[in-house]
Amino acid sequence: MGRNYEKTRQVNRIKKIRLLMKKYLLFIIIFSASIRIDAQIEQTLTNKYQLAQSFEQDGQLEKAALLFLELYNAQPANPIYMDDLNRVYLKQKKYDKSVQLLLDGIKARPSDITLYGLLGSTYFIMDQKDKAHEVWENGIKSSGGSVTSYRLIANYALQNRDFEAAIKYLKTAKEKSPDPLIFSYDLANIYTAQMDFASAIKEYCELISQKPDQIGAVKSRIQSYMSRPGSIEQSIDAVNNFLKDNSKPVLYDLLTFLYQQLGNYEAALNSIIKYDNMINARGVQIFGFAQEAMRNKAYKQAASGYKLIIEKYDNSPLLPLARLGYTKTLEASTDLKYSDSLNNWKPYKQLKAVGKEDYLKVINAYKDLFTQNKGNAIQDEVVYHMALIYKDKLLDNQKADSLFKEVIKISPLSEYAVNSRIELGKILILEGNLGAAREFFNQVAENPRTSPDTKNEASYYVGKILFWSGKFKEALSKINEVQSNLSSSYSNDAISLSLLIGTSRNDSTSLINFAEADLLAEQNNIEEAIKKIKDLPEKTSSPVLKDLAAFRYAELLIAKNEYPTAIKILEVIAVQNPPKVYSDRSMFLLGEIYQFAVNDQVKALENYQKLLENFPNSLYFDYVRERINSIKTQGG
Repeated sequence: MGRNYEKTRQVNRIKKIRLLMKKYLLFIIIFSASIRIDAQIEQTLTNKYQLAQSFEQDGQLEKAALLFLELYNAQPANPIYMDDLNRVYLKQKKYDKSVQLLLDGIKARPSDITLYGLLGSTYFIMDQKDKAHEVWENGIKSSGGSVTSYRLIANYALQNRDFEAAIKYLKTAKEKSPDPLIFSYDLANIYTAQMDFASAIKEYCELISQKPDQIGAVKSRIQSYMSRPGSIEQSIDAVNNFLKDNSKPVLYDLLTFLYQQLGNYEAALNSIIKYDNMINARGVQIFGFAQEAMRNKAYKQAASGYKLIIEKYDNSPLLPLARLGYTKTLEASTDLKYSDSLNNWKPYKQLKAVGKEDYLKVINAYKDLFTQNKGNAIQDEVVYHMALIYKDKLLDNQKADSLFKEVIKISPLSEYAVNSRIELGKILILEGNLGAAREFFNQVAENPRTSPDTKNEASYYVGKILFWSGKFKEALSKINEVQSNLSSSYSNDAISLSLLIGTSRNDSTSLINFAEADLLAEQNNIEEAIKKIKDLPEKTSSPVLKDLAAFRYAELLIAKNEYPTAIKILEVIAVQNPPKVYSDRSMFLLGEIYQFAVNDQVKALENYQKLLENFPNSLYFDYVRERINSIKTQGG
């Protein structure tokens, strides 16, 4: 009997296990079927959604709306389907349907602030502004008046260009926020859009007063609207008004920046002095200002800044650089004084020394500086500047030669030593000693410490020397090294010379004559260069050489102030159809003749404008825009 009982228990246990396995298998089958059905439904919804998007993109809004509505009804809690359906309703101008859709959504999700934002936007589009504001206010209340809710609703107001409402919401958020300054950028952006620069600056002033490290970001944002009429003046007034009750150092930094944007370097200097004193910078900020003023040709204020450092901070490590900067402003001011006499715009000019007494005063100032800085790192720069004045302003090549060699002796590996070798090479070209000149240029080109642009300059002159010597094949090889670097300032001249040699070698006699004339022009022997080149355009069979010889002849005539003849030649080259290699250069030079020599600003503008229109990719494009701005500024 015991065995029968145990056997019965085992049978019952097996039956239970089999029953459980059947139930488990049935569950797995049902679950798998459910997953497949859900996947099929999801795939169907995805297909419908993609089709609805396609209809919307194609402008079939009715079809898009029907599909989005089906999707929304299938999943009313899906915010994407609601947003898409609402957007299509607005495109169809079915505002009532948009309102009802969003009201239904709010009933289902009363704390979803985005629905209030969208509903308010619909009312705003319907020109029911009061209703829009009421809905937006309700949305804020639904979120308990949190700071985030104010900012979110402000964004909806901004999307509808309701600036007043956006400002109101952001101001309230700013008052409620434990970190109110996070709203300053938002408010400033809105004020800027409204052209209310004073209010924008007030926000920025509040921000940097508490967070001075934001000054860089604030300057960047301000600079983005500085071209708008009255923006700088409004901004300066706003900072000065803010300073009456909040005299924080960083505000003077901002004020200096604004005065510089206005070009009022005198006021900027006064402001930077206050800033420097308040933060006990011991002239560091003033020095930075003086450097910037120097770059922008505000020489008087730059000199004042450097002088202040020299007189007030005699133990400052900046003292040698301040003295150098002060002397360089004296040189730059002298250059400006004689700029009209120097005729620096001319491609070639009959050299004459001008302002001898003034330039000797500059040299004496550099000599004093040299004496004060014996053994100092700036000695090479001081001597280099003296050498340039002797070479380019006083035309004393012998004195310049000795000083350039002194620079190389003082600091043989410095940048100024490299530049001195370039200048020594140029002096030797003037003297006709091409072999020795080539040696100097080779030293520069082969020096691994030479900057790429200076290396290209040296290589270009090596190529020119080979060209002047009639070694056209070698010259072409060297010139091609330069023209391959399109970022070089010598690449355009290298391309022109390469083209000339490549297309004119069959007319070697004319090419040799042009090379001889080109060397004479480089040596400022204007009369002899004109004799060599005058008839060359008529004699050569090379079209490129014909144009270049004519262009060079015009440049040499400009050196002799024979403007009418030069204008006639340049006008022919400038209007050639199709344009030639020197067409844009001819048009640019025409503009310069009218601007600086003939003083016909109308004709100058006319030629500059033609260049912009006809040669948008010209290398002279940026120069032309500067010249146009200069003429317009001078003309008021």
